[in-house]
Amino acid sequence: MDLHAEIMNIPANIVLTGPGGVGNVHSNPYIAYKEGHRDARHAAAELALRAQSRIEKLEYLLEEVLKDSGFPCLFDELQSKIQEAL
Repeated sequence: MDLHAEIMNIPANIVLTGPGGVGNVHSNPYIAYKEGHRDARHAAAELALRAQSRIEKLEYLLEEVLKDSGFPCLFDELQSKIQEAL
């Protein structure tokens, strides 16, 4: 699953209920929304952090492969193209 899909499919763990509910439930929709939004932001941040870590590892491996290939100019060219794209 791609990062966008993972973020969009973060499960809601807040449930609305009437008085006397049990577990992670709220009778106030505002509080439920606020806590659910907070939890989703934190979950999305964790997913983004994992994705960033994978990107950094891939960048490192690509750099090593290009340097070992005997064509370090390819790495410099690739880096400049990445910077242009950002």
